[in-house]
Amino acid sequence: MSLVKIEEFGGKREIIKHFSHEHPLVLVSAQNVPRDSKCYGCEQLISEPRCYECSSNECQTIFLHKSCANLPREIKHPIHAEHPFTLLAKPPYTKCFCSSCGKFMESFTFNCSFCKFDLCVECAHLVLQKRRLKHDSHHHFLTSMQRPATFSCDGCDEKKEDWSFSCNICPYWIHRSCAFLPTTKKRDDHEHPLSLAYHLPFDLRLNHFNCDVCRRPLNPSRWFYQCYSCKHFVHVGCVQDGTKPAGAKGSSSSAGNQPDHGLDFKPLPWTDMSADLIRPFLEKMGDVEIQLTNQINHFSHEHQLILSVAEVDKDKNEEEMLCDACIEPISTPYYTCSQCNFLLHLNCANIPAKMKAHHDHPEHQLSLRKLENKYGYFYCNFCFLNCNGFFFECELCNYRIDLHCAFLPRTITHQIHDQHVLNRNIAPMEPLCDACGNKFFGDASEKKISGLIRYSCDDCFKLSLHYQCAIMPHTVAHRWDKHCLTLMYPPFGDHPDEFYCEICGEEINPKHWLYHCKECDQSFHLYCIPRLRKDRFMKFGKTLQVSGHQHPLTSVRECRNGSSCNRCSTKLSGGKGFECGKCKFFLCYKCACDVPPEPAVCVIL
Repeated sequence: MSLVKIEEFGGKREIIKHFSHEHPLVLVSAQNVPRDSKCYGCEQLISEPRCYECSSNECQTIFLHKSCANLPREIKHPIHAEHPFTLLAKPPYTKCFCSSCGKFMESFTFNCSFCKFDLCVECAHLVLQKRRLKHDSHHHFLTSMQRPATFSCDGCDEKKEDWSFSCNICPYWIHRSCAFLPTTKKRDDHEHPLSLAYHLPFDLRLNHFNCDVCRRPLNPSRWFYQCYSCKHFVHVGCVQDGTKPAGAKGSSSSAGNQPDHGLDFKPLPWTDMSADLIRPFLEKMGDVEIQLTNQINHFSHEHQLILSVAEVDKDKNEEEMLCDACIEPISTPYYTCSQCNFLLHLNCANIPAKMKAHHDHPEHQLSLRKLENKYGYFYCNFCFLNCNGFFFECELCNYRIDLHCAFLPRTITHQIHDQHVLNRNIAPMEPLCDACGNKFFGDASEKKISGLIRYSCDDCFKLSLHYQCAIMPHTVAHRWDKHCLTLMYPPFGDHPDEFYCEICGEEINPKHWLYHCKECDQSFHLYCIPRLRKDRFMKFGKTLQVSGHQHPLTSVRECRNGSSCNRCSTKLSGGKGFECGKCKFFLCYKCACDVPPEPAVCVIL
């Protein structure tokens, strides 16, 4: 026997003297053992409910599985039937590898001294179980195969040559190395331990997940390591501590963590674009002096504008309280028109008329413009969104860029990833946006953003965002909720496991961003909120009087269901257009900007 049992104080404690250690070992509960402790026999994490611990104060963190303590000193194994194996406390050579699985051994070793054939505890343990294994991943016993084979493993999903276990009843076949994977792993890039899972939980099968290390898709029917509360998933082959995220360069220098624009920007998302984005640029220019003038005449408006320092009325319609320059919620101080609903941030009113050059269009000088047709809109050549606010234009190239794109720098910082800067670049073909889950290449729609421009981290490659997603506002109002909705990022540890969008009714992927109201417990997809779709930089609420119709028409972000243009029959249901508040009369934007339409019948509701 490999141990001598000693009774102490009437059998109150079980103490053994084991050949592998100089001091007596005491049987203790595994609950009292530090979490990351390993058995010095098999070199695996303590996984049994009870184990032995060294009783001497001279040794610290010396633990031995009870099953390892009971290993026989000599065994016979079918892999090397010519001679018996002897259990040694240490390998007989400086560099000793298991002759079966190739594992490097530093502790218990079963050794054949005649042939220098060595086995680790795990491989030797198979013969003690009569070459049968009951594994938690499968409902039948698995049988150890007699020789290595090349196959695709039902555990790690990799095809390679290895010793294996297979089921004699059904086609289930796993690598031997996978069969003895530790049930928990800890990686430096995640704060919680990762648990081994044998398939994706069924409540998550409707969503698509990628490995958070290599960024490749996760097979829901194969094994992986997970932190369920954070929805953090890692392939079995990627879980090793030294495995870095795909494309990672390693730790970056402190200089590399600073934006290169030389301006003092707050991390995104911003609560006030005028103060957080435009004002730093105006201050950097030096020759622009921002003054609080009570009354001004501005090129963009036909009426005189009056300075207001009063608090913004939060009860007013959000569509009416947008700055006509940047199309963002108005904030004090601002200029207002006493004759119409024209609003202008103080900072936006001081934007210079010329921009020497823009990094996306360095060839020519750009001029500040406002559309002559107040009912029209333009298409930004940078973000591909519709806009009707101020813009910079190159008349030679017919190039137009809205204020967001004109002032937003090439490098930014974001609250969700504040350890590195995010650089603007052209998105590759494969990755998905980490905010909305949509592709960077693809057909755009009202609820699906697509674009070539993204912000991504070049240091750890853990974040890749659509340009439009990166500048999502911190809060947004919605007519379905009386409170402001707050932008939230995963993991949602202090919230329910499942979120359902109040607009489309579909479950929100727990790896994606969402807007949430804590008071009402309501959640929304980013692009299900009409204010954030492709018309997010358009201000609505303007009135239009057309010939042939006695009532004024109002521009709206969402026309009524089933509506269509009374002139060209274009369907408008749920989209932007002009509608009559008293009758079923609608106009699309194209017809509203053209010659007044022919007289049409007004149907009273």
